[in-house]
This record gives sequence, structure tokens and C-alpha cells, in this order.
Amino acid sequence: MYDIETLGREKATSRACQLATLLLVISDCEISGHERDNLIDLARDISGDIATFMLEQDKKGALNG
Repeated sequence: MYDIETLGREKATSRACQLATLLLVISDCEISGHERDNLIDLARDISGDIATFMLEQDKKGALNG
């Protein structure tokens, strides 16, 4: 996972695109069970990165607003 300090808006957007692509591959492609499990783990990591970034942004907004 990325350090939240290095996950800026551009990287968060990139990670969201990666997540969308992974989900498409997982749902539409024929892949083995082991490969599928690895991709699901990667998707979970990416979604955690994005969620953490969003929570941090929300927290910053609450402090500034």
C-alpha cells in the first residue's frame, strides 16, 4: 500500500482507474482460481488506498472548513 502522504489526488485517480480495470478483468476474463485470488487481493489493497485517501481528505476538509 502507498503511504498516505505520497498518495495525492493524481495518484488516487490513477489507483481508482487501476481498480476499475482490475474489477473488469476479474469479472469478465477467464482466469485460474489462484490468479483470481491474487487479483482480488490487489483490488482490496487498492480500494484500501483510495478509502484512506478519501478519509484523510474529508478529515482535512473538516479541519479547514
